[in-house]
Formats: sequence, structure tokens, C-alpha cells
Amino acid sequence: MKKINIISLLLLISGLLTMNLHCEKDRPEDNKLPAVLPPATTIGANTFGCEINGVVWNATELNADYWNGDFLLNTWRKEAHKNQQYLYIQVAKHLFDTGYYELVYFDTSSNTRQIYTLYSDGNKEYENPSGEPIKIKITRLDSIQGILSGRFDFDLKAKLSSELIQVRNGRFDVKYK
Repeated sequence: MKKINIISLLLLISGLLTMNLHCEKDRPEDNKLPAVLPPATTIGANTFGCEINGVVWNATELNADYWNGDFLLNTWRKEAHKNQQYLYIQVAKHLFDTGYYELVYFDTSSNTRQIYTLYSDGNKEYENPSGEPIKIKITRLDSIQGILSGRFDFDLKAKLSSELIQVRNGRFDVKYK
């Protein structure tokens, strides 16, 4: 009878130990699909995404405004256990049509700012470096339906150091006020 109790006890212990083991792939955070950029649409889908230093960055919230040829995009992203991140693009250049635009932070000929971009990851802030053009392609500007779509690429510099980040493959398709 002692043999049966010892065997039962050993089986119970090994069963408990086995239940406590699991594969690494069983963690829920590992089952997520890799982040991808939103499609480059022109339907007012309210999407915004880019790659920051090669890592996909998609906005979870956005606000767009267009008035008298100028536009403003405010975008935010919040991930679990991380600081809120935001990326702002403000164009103060009269854009009334689709096409490519190469804008500079400060236009010395008119003494005005053409574009301002700001990215914050909660620890550092980056803005457009002086004199570096920012390329934007407006693919749709529909003032009747209130849709603004486009693509962009630019570099940003840390406010308190010389660190640069690359913002590439950017795209937005928004409905504005």
C-alpha cells in the first residue's frame, strides 16, 4: 500500500510540475502580428503611419485641420507600459493642389516658417533640423468632402543633442474639419 501512495504522490508532483511548464510561444504578446503601415489610400480613412528609424509607427488617434491652404496633423500613439508618443506636422505654406512640395523650416526669403514637425517619445523631443527640406506629396486634396491624403519623408533632430532620427514611408489619409 505504501508503494501505491508513493507512486501516486510522484505522479501528482510530476503532473503539477508539468502544468507549470509552458512554451515561450504561449505568451499572448508573442502572438501579435507584426506592425504594418496603413495602406496609402485617398478615401478619408483617418489613417496615419510611418517608419521611425525603420520601426513602424501607426497613430492610434489623430486630429486633422485644413484652412486657407495650410494644414495641421496631430497624431498620438499609446502602447501598453510605454509613454505616449506624438508626431505633429504643421504646414504653413499655401497648398491648394496635389503634387510634390519641398518645404523648409524657415524660409529666409519671406521670413516665415513653411513647415514645423515635432516627434516626442516621452523621453526626447525631435524637430526638423534647420535648413533641411521636408518632402511631402499631396495625393488628394478635396475641399468638398474634406479629405487630405499624402506621403512624406524627413529627418528630425533631437532638441538637446545632435541625434537624428529618420522618418520614412510616411502616409496619411484624413478627414479634416
